[in-house]
Amino acid sequence: MKPPEIIEIERLILRKPHMEDALVLFNAYMQDSEVTRFTTWRPHQQVEQAEEFITKCLLAWENETRFPFVIALKGNKEPFGMID
Repeated sequence: MKPPEIIEIERLILRKPHMEDALVLFNAYMQDSEVTRFTTWRPHQQVEQAEEFITKCLLAWENETRFPFVIALKGNKEPFGMID
C-alpha cells in the first residue's frame, strides 16, 4: 500500500523528497561527521552523493519498495532531515 506523498501533523510536514532537497540536506547534515556518526552511512563529501541518494529515494517511491520522507517544519518548506 502506497502512503500519501504528504503527511501533515501539528508542527511538521513529512513529504516525498524532491531533487532540490539534495543541496539543502547536504548542507543541513549529510556532510557532518558528528551528525552521521551513528548512521549506517558515512558523511557525504560532495553534493553529488546527496543527489544520488535522493535519486535512489525517488526510485524507491516509484517501485513502491520503500517510502522515505523529508521532514520540514510547517511554515518553512526547507527540509532539515529524513525518515525512512
